[in-house]
Amino acid sequence: VRAAIHNTEPHERDRLLNFVVVGGGPTSVEFVGELHDLVTRDMKRYYPELQKHVRVHLIEAGPRLLPSFHPDLGDLVETRFKKRGIDVKTNTAVKSFHSEHEDKFVILGKGDDTERISIGLLVWSAGLEPVKFVQSSFSQCRKGPGGRLVVDDYLMVQTDRNGKDAASDTGTFFYPFC
Repeated sequence: VRAAIHNTEPHERDRLLNFVVVGGGPTSVEFVGELHDLVTRDMKRYYPELQKHVRVHLIEAGPRLLPSFHPDLGDLVETRFKKRGIDVKTNTAVKSFHSEHEDKFVILGKGDDTERISIGLLVWSAGLEPVKFVQSSFSQCRKGPGGRLVVDDYLMVQTDRNGKDAASDTGTFFYPFC
């Protein structure tokens, strides 16, 4: 709403409508899709003049989105997001966050290159991995990307003995053709 106030400076309007989501897992991908729909469809009806200022960025430190899923799914999401105008950056880490009065920004790094992005909203949903309880309790189980438990089509953990249930972000499906 602050961005819609008539006397808001253009650079401040751009900053307020700059959304940065950090992390390339399922939570971040779903949030970015919903956020993009909200600001480009729903809010467009009430604030059409602000659309040219809206920017949505998805930042992932790893090489691809949705690393716990089949690579084709991550590639598909990245392609569709880019077609919708979402700025997707992989192999890019957030080096720092700064909040100086009204100026809020992140410094991104990709190798030796850095980039500064002003932000109106920063959502951090990166760095998720199975909790220590899962790692220690299921030590005899097969592990997939990121140390996640390998599960079958029924979300049963793959072990040499009877399976155990796994849910949420602790499990990953095994793709024998990968």
